[in-house]
Amino acid sequence: MYCAMVDENESQLTISVAVAFENVKVGVGLLEQAFQKIGEQGTWEEFNRVLERSRVPIGTTVRNKHDRNFEVVRDKFFRGEGFGRGFIETVLPSSRLHPEVISDVLNSLYGDSRAESKARQAEQEEQEAEQVEQQAQAEEDQEEAARLREEAKAKREQAKKLRQEAKRIGEGAIAPEILLKLENTYQMRQFTAAIKAAKVPKDFHQNALQHIQKTGITAGKQMIESIALWWYRESGQEGRDFRQAQEKQAYKAFRRRVKDGDLRAYLIKLCDKVRDLDSDIDITLTAAKFYEDEKHAKSVCSQLTKLRGNLDRLMADLSLERPAVQAEPELRCLSFEGDVG
Repeated sequence: MYCAMVDENESQLTISVAVAFENVKVGVGLLEQAFQKIGEQGTWEEFNRVLERSRVPIGTTVRNKHDRNFEVVRDKFFRGEGFGRGFIETVLPSSRLHPEVISDVLNSLYGDSRAESKARQAEQEEQEAEQVEQQAQAEEDQEEAARLREEAKAKREQAKKLRQEAKRIGEGAIAPEILLKLENTYQMRQFTAAIKAAKVPKDFHQNALQHIQKTGITAGKQMIESIALWWYRESGQEGRDFRQAQEKQAYKAFRRRVKDGDLRAYLIKLCDKVRDLDSDIDITLTAAKFYEDEKHAKSVCSQLTKLRGNLDRLMADLSLERPAVQAEPELRCLSFEGDVG
């Protein structure tokens, strides 16, 4: 019955994403039921009997006594990690689906549960590491204590790797509802490859789909490049790279004008000069409003306006908020209209 469904679905010239999901989901559904029937200690022979695979060629049901692949698959399934493409292709009838399409569908179906499984394993490793460390502290034999500490260290490193793996799997798993919006399996392969290459987080997969739908790029190398460029901007990396380039250029310009290139030392010296200037301005203020040289007063105003503009820019650049610097109106120059005083 499953074979008939696959044959009918794949008789089309172009296989849709919906057909790919149906074929794989129905197939893994049969395998899941078989594993649930044989249980966590079930054997390869029991698995084949449940699936009524005794009628298939002997080479697919009989294995070498040293082959433990089935047990590995069984244990992963009961840990919540589903099935891999290799096992699917070995057990289920042959399909026209591209191997990458099968992998993409499986990752979509099992991605979240695989990530959760890796996270649980990491937690288990952490707990075991803590227990071993406690044993090391209580151990009187120094050599044995050292061995236990190394064992605990190895478990913590393994826990770290498992957490990283859980994050990688979880972020890379694209939800079925997103993939099903793509036109065909070739487009799905390109989209998943682009998401993986650009390392687009899970929360932005829908945005990435909307981006390619908006641009009209549906497949090929252009999709990979388009999503990579979109995420480069969307993630803020473009802005960070631009700021780094600006910073490099700014310090280069500063060092051309200041021999030692020490900005902190330069600012300290500048503050000393500012204090002296502030004192001089205080002295000038005692009689400035009575100054009668209009031409010179305007010249002084022009210089002070330029100074104030530079001071505002400097304070904005040095502040943590980095507010946008807006042009300030020029200082109102000394007025000689009307009565003095």
